[in-house]
Amino acid sequence: MIGNTIIRRGPGAEPVSLAEAKAHVRAILAQTDEDALLLSYIAAARQYVESTTARAVVTRAVRTTFPEFECRLDLPAPTRAVSAVTYLDAAGDTQTLDPASYVVDLSGAVASITLASGYVWPTTLNHPAAVTVDLICGHATPYAANAGTDVLTAVGHPYANDDVVRVWNSGGAVPAGLTAQTTDYFVVGATSDTFQLAASEGGAAANITDTGSGTNFVVAANDQYWAAMRLAVLLLVGHWYNNREASTTAANVSDIPFGVDALLTPAKVWGF
Repeated sequence: MIGNTIIRRGPGAEPVSLAEAKAHVRAILAQTDEDALLLSYIAAARQYVESTTARAVVTRAVRTTFPEFECRLDLPAPTRAVSAVTYLDAAGDTQTLDPASYVVDLSGAVASITLASGYVWPTTLNHPAAVTVDLICGHATPYAANAGTDVLTAVGHPYANDDVVRVWNSGGAVPAGLTAQTTDYFVVGATSDTFQLAASEGGAAANITDTGSGTNFVVAANDQYWAAMRLAVLLLVGHWYNNREASTTAANVSDIPFGVDALLTPAKVWGF
């Protein structure tokens, strides 16, 4: 069953920074008169990518509701962690479902919740939002670095110790001591809002000597779609920046063969 999704906390950053967008459209960085326009293009492009693929580009807190428990509850893509499952009982009171009674499967293209062996789903009130799942979903998580403690802060991040990740940057540079895009790091010292990165599983935290610049992200090392979705955002921003009307009188208008559609089609979650 596919639920009704409500965003509880929006993405902490856009996947493309203003500086990167200005470089992409060849705008002069020092000129700020079109900054607001470019920021609106970035947000609209990210929303277009998410609508087209049914994927959250940047992590956010999400609440998904269902009218009842069924054999399988499908979750938004890509779900990274489930915070809680609650439901309205027959009397209309909110109850929290015992985590031992259900299984969260994050391995497929679409994450899901199914009933654990030996349990039965509780009876729920007849209500369109009788079952609620609070979760974190999204491909990339923005973070802030502390050079004094080597700690990365990302409120409500979905990472656990030993997760393998890579760091990305938009419009600046990753914190000194880390290498962008090409190096696998292991999460260590994870708390609900902070973590550190190590070169080996359970190893010492990487020594971070500055906070970096621009917008920094951490992404699962095996992520297949983040880079393509980010590039699609840039292509859309460039298109809208250079084509400011809803129609054109130009002849022979055509899509770029390896443009936005080619980037996003492999990432689409079908059925959502």
